[in-house]
Amino acid sequence: MPEKNDILPKMIYYRIAHWISAITWTITRIPLPKPLRSSILGKISKILKINLREAEKPVSQYKSINHLFTRALKQELRPQGNAWMISPVDGRFVSQDLIHEGQLLQVKGIRYPLEKLIPAI
Repeated sequence: MPEKNDILPKMIYYRIAHWISAITWTITRIPLPKPLRSSILGKISKILKINLREAEKPVSQYKSINHLFTRALKQELRPQGNAWMISPVDGRFVSQDLIHEGQLLQVKGIRYPLEKLIPAI
């Protein structure tokens, strides 16, 4: 059984991570004024090394940071082929975990049932 000293730091970490996520979620959904979109989103794209030439629309047409992050790409750039599962994201694979009894540790220590993450084919 874990000691209280082991549990408390994890609880604090997960609580802080929850608040950071909530704040980030809120900030990324703030509508940006049209005259500032190109400047703000352009700077964010530069810092995060987002290739805007692949975007379906000009940067000024994205209404928020979230819209930029969830933008569609030009269809011809990333053909999907016949793969049964794809992950078209601007990101990096940073961790992996084993599936145990149909559960997969996914984010912030929360376990998710595998069938909810990957629907049956």
